[in-house]
Amino acid sequence: MKYIFLDVDGTIIDHARHEIPANTIKAINEMKKDNQIFICSGRPMATAGFGADIKFDGFIASLGTNIYYKGKELIDRPFSFEEQKYIEEMAEQYQIELSYECKMKGYGGKILYKRAYPHGEDAGTSYKGDPKYWYPIKDYQGEKVYKMMAECLMDNRDNYLIFAEKIRAISEMAIYTNIKDRMVAEVSPLGFSKGYGIQELADLGIIDMKETIGIGDSVNDITMLEICDIGIAMGNAPDIVKHYADMTTEPINEDGFYKAFQRLGLVK
Repeated sequence: MKYIFLDVDGTIIDHARHEIPANTIKAINEMKKDNQIFICSGRPMATAGFGADIKFDGFIASLGTNIYYKGKELIDRPFSFEEQKYIEEMAEQYQIELSYECKMKGYGGKILYKRAYPHGEDAGTSYKGDPKYWYPIKDYQGEKVYKMMAECLMDNRDNYLIFAEKIRAISEMAIYTNIKDRMVAEVSPLGFSKGYGIQELADLGIIDMKETIGIGDSVNDITMLEICDIGIAMGNAPDIVKHYADMTTEPINEDGFYKAFQRLGLVK
């Protein structure tokens, strides 16, 4: 049995077409017969299932801060009050915009909110089956935060790098290197990542690390690709992600997901 960990955005969901390629669904359903399939995502639990009619064995959500297996919650680790307050203080000092990802709702700053809903809120989902998740940051009422997005425009880059250094002692930052007009990072509590989530499942005796496969396309997938026995980078991934992969497949719009597992002999 293989334990297969799937990133969502850019790996399963093709954002250019706002759909899941048919061959991706075919591959997942075929592999489910003899293997266990996990979502391993930066997405919160509210959208980790992305509305698709697929039953997954488990979820590593919000970069490992919220983990489920067979419907049971195993890990629930939001930012502490002290951690959140310190990051907020540093963000204010260095003019960095924060957005908060909670279990059921997200609260977006102006940059993220405009990106999530460029044509209005009704047209803002990243996949047609997604529920509405993002709300304006002014609506935040103190819910537990599992992950943050930290953003600024490129003209504030120097301050952004100082901010990143200031919060390093209490957080992880996956900084996106393929975005040209702004600085963007996902921020999670120190030690928490996709790779952490997979290791936690192994430590609990749920999976065998020698039988793990991970597939993704983004910088937040690097820890997953490193820790899995086989790490697969999508062809649409930036070069830094491909560097950490054992193999690179075609891009998502060329059925890269299906072709990767076909090469591994897990789908026909």
